[in-house]
Amino acid sequence: MSSNIEYRWLVYCIEEAIDVGVWSATGPTQCPNIHGDRSIETSRTRVVDSRNMKKNFFKIYPQVKTIVSKDYYLTASFDFLGSDNIGTIYSIYVLALSEGVGSNFDIRIYNPSSAPSTSVIAEKTGLNNSTIALINMGTIANVPTDRTTLEVQVKRTTGSKKIGIREITVYYGPELS
Repeated sequence: MSSNIEYRWLVYCIEEAIDVGVWSATGPTQCPNIHGDRSIETSRTRVVDSRNMKKNFFKIYPQVKTIVSKDYYLTASFDFLGSDNIGTIYSIYVLALSEGVGSNFDIRIYNPSSAPSTSVIAEKTGLNNSTIALINMGTIANVPTDRTTLEVQVKRTTGSKKIGIREITVYYGPELS
């Protein structure tokens, strides 16, 4: 069995006399429930589902790489197929920098077709790194269920230096437990 695949096993727990489900890359050798006798009936152990544990991701390389705007400015957009189709977005990372000391900036992933109260997918504010840094966009919210175009927006909040966005990586798929 592949090391990137995790399987949902049904094992028959003898003491409880029931089938119990458990996710594991390899076949279970004992009942996952904690009690006195954790013996299983191995002839009744079977795989009922599987999932790819390898992270799904895509990268976005902005067309406009240097931002001077003090208002949110569209630096890239991408077609997101929707959480009902490919799973939710569970993390986003951005390679970015302020091209000189003294300029702060904000980055957000934005859904322009959503109501203002649910339009922000992820946002980081007050960034001021003057060397290239991998920025974790933190909490992800308001992920659209249907296909839509999402935007990567950036604004300079203080200073006069340019803001450089080099790459955005979006991780998506089923939630991994």
